[in-house]
Formats: sequence, C-alpha cells, structure tokens
Amino acid sequence: MLSDFFRNWIQKHFPVRKKSRNGHSKKRHQKDILGAAGEEQAVRFLKSQGYTILDRNVAYDDGELDIVAKQGERVVFVEVKTRRPHPTLHPSLAVNGKKQRKIKLLAARYLKKIASTPDIRFDVVTVIWPENQSPALEHFMDAFR
Repeated sequence: MLSDFFRNWIQKHFPVRKKSRNGHSKKRHQKDILGAAGEEQAVRFLKSQGYTILDRNVAYDDGELDIVAKQGERVVFVEVKTRRPHPTLHPSLAVNGKKQRKIKLLAARYLKKIASTPDIRFDVVTVIWPENQSPALEHFMDAFR
C-alpha cells in the first residue's frame, strides 16, 4: 500500500485530467507534441554527428522504434526520451529493463527486412526541454546490449 507521501506525490505529478472531445487529455496531447519535437531535435543532432537516418517512428502492433540510423556500417537503434526538467528523475530512467527488451524485440523484427546481418548498437538520446528555453541533449552511445 502506498504511503500518504507517495500518494500525494503521484497525484501532484500525474494529475487526472479531464478528457477533451476526442477522448484524449490535454496533457497527453502536450506530451505528444513535446516528444515529437524532442525526436526532431535528436534527428538534427545525430545528422550533425554524421549519422544517416534510415527510418523514424517505425510502428509495430506492440511498439515503435523512434529512430533507426546508420553510423558507418553499423545500424543504430535510438530511443529518444524527452521531458521537462525534473529535480530527481532523468529521462534515461524511463529506458528500464522492460523497455530495453521491447526495443531489442522490435529491432530484431526490423532487421529481418535487411538481407545482411549488420553490426548493431542501441543508443539513448535524452532531451530535457525547459519551457521557453533551448533543449539540452545527451547521447548515451551503446546504452544497453
């Protein structure tokens, strides 16, 4: 059972929002916009580092690959996490073991399309984007295996 402290913290940081006419909460819509903007920043960053973007938002029934890129001959699967600043929760913490397993599974499906078996890597790009300020990006190369 949750203590009062954690219950209050959850209610404060994850408030229940009223649904809009289309059934989606306003907060969810804002989060989607922030996430898409963060992915765009990550793509720009990766391109500036010499990566070639092969695919974006590769959707499967049970998940999505944010960015599939190439660095030299290596195929890089990049998970992007965009958040507003938080004093203790870094966006990279959202790429936990369960999320890593999901990304690996989706990457294996993606690789079935490719005739060869390339060298691969899993990266994470975090985007911390304060309101009305420029975003701060961090690139964690080979973040998990």
